[in-house]
Amino acid sequence: MSSKRFEWLSRFRRLRLLRRRATISAPRMSIKTHVPWYFRLPAWGLVLAIGLAGAKLIYEEGRKIAGFSADQVQDELKSQQAKIAELTEENRRLRADSNAANAKIQIELTTREQVAAQIKALEANNAKLKDELSFFESVLASGKQQAAMSINGFKVEPEGTAPNQYRYRLMLARDARQGGFAEGKAEPEFTGYLQFSITVQQDGKSAIVLLPDAKAGKESEVHRVKFKYFERAEGVLNLPTGARIKQVQVKVMDGAPGSTAVRATQTLNF
Repeated sequence: MSSKRFEWLSRFRRLRLLRRRATISAPRMSIKTHVPWYFRLPAWGLVLAIGLAGAKLIYEEGRKIAGFSADQVQDELKSQQAKIAELTEENRRLRADSNAANAKIQIELTTREQVAAQIKALEANNAKLKDELSFFESVLASGKQQAAMSINGFKVEPEGTAPNQYRYRLMLARDARQGGFAEGKAEPEFTGYLQFSITVQQDGKSAIVLLPDAKAGKESEVHRVKFKYFERAEGVLNLPTGARIKQVQVKVMDGAPGSTAVRATQTLNF
């Protein structure tokens, strides 16, 4: 029974399908006209341009509603750029003024240092001239017979920051009231050298340093003098490392180094 039922249903479906194909209920067909791509491209471009313009309009309107304006931003940007240019120019001008002021200050400082050095040199020279004047006045004021050779104003002081160097200063004089000078005759020059005998304390012991040392024979340590009536002598004494001066004795020796003829002697205690 069931097989007949399926057979009838199959026949009914075939009949229904034939009827649909033969009547107006068949599927409809649509016919489209073909348009070439070079005609469609401008249309799509126009649509795209209209879409972009609309999007930009909507974007600008949205920014205005939110309180943001492109024109206002451009104006603010131009204002800031003008301000930056103004500040840059002012900075350049101030830097130039600062450089000029620094150069002027450096010139003034250099001038001050030079003037201070000149003042110091003049003061030292003035002190030396005062010592010489005092010596000359004492010589002229004294009625006593003067020695043939005398040492005046003998000083020994540390030389700068060097721990073992000392500078000596002294004035040598020959009696100008005797012999050729008093009689208007030419007096021969005195030629000799200075011999220093320095007592020092070193490593807890006392020692004597001779400058120049005849045994060492160093020509650079010879302190020569050559003058007619007056001579101002100064130089540097180099002592051994760690030596501390206790006494300095200076002798004016006649002739070349190694001579034993002593013309004048003076001792300075520390």
